[in-house]
Amino acid sequence: MDLSNLAMLSSSSANMKLFGVALMWALSGFLEGFRWRKDLTISTTKTEYYAGGKVGTNGTNYWKQTAALRNYVALGAGGVLACTSLLAALGIAVPINGLAWMFVGLISTLAFMVIDIYRLIGYDSYYSDATSTTAATALAGKSAMSLLLSDALYDAAINAASMVQIYGAMEGFYYGLWNAMSLEDQEKKIEEWEETIGMAAEEVAEERASLNGEASGKEKAEEGEEEEGAEKDAEEEGDAKEGDEEAAEGEADEDEK
Repeated sequence: MDLSNLAMLSSSSANMKLFGVALMWALSGFLEGFRWRKDLTISTTKTEYYAGGKVGTNGTNYWKQTAALRNYVALGAGGVLACTSLLAALGIAVPINGLAWMFVGLISTLAFMVIDIYRLIGYDSYYSDATSTTAATALAGKSAMSLLLSDALYDAAINAASMVQIYGAMEGFYYGLWNAMSLEDQEKKIEEWEETIGMAAEEVAEERASLNGEASGKEKAEEGEEEEGAEKDAEEEGDAKEGDEEAAEGEADEDEK
């Protein structure tokens, strides 16, 4: 068994990768929510950043609402995971970091699924506005569609980059979790794995035995059919010989007469 890969694993570097991913999301949520997209007031004139997402006087601003949800989720989840990952990289609270990535990561994933669904609803609403017979409404709808789509594509790109980094850190991440377990817990895990492997091996052996039994049964049936065919052929040959002998005897009797 080649264990050289284990010598190259580093839970600290893996957790630092996860820290970088989580920090990036936290900073993105904070900067876009509280700095980069704030409303501006220039010479007593207030400019609303998300004004382009409101089509018509009573239209729902899906762009603003989805962006707000996204920024709060990114800041909250990213902030928590960044803190726990940094502590784990220093060898502190490693199991807590594992639980945080399990549950906070799951909750944030579900939250982003809800955000994407809400974006689809908003995109469809803006599409209805874009097909309006009123020129101003149609133009505003098309612009809002582009704004909402750009946010969705931006998040998709960040998600893809994050998944690549997280995937590369998983081996070292779980290696650190394993080393953080007590010897008793490790022994229990090994016993559970051995039991699971043993059960799987028994199932495979039973399936193979049943398959071999079916195959041997088919072979025996084929052999029996071949033997029956050979016996029938032998009987037919014997009957033919007896017929020939009787015919020869009949001819001999006629000659004697």
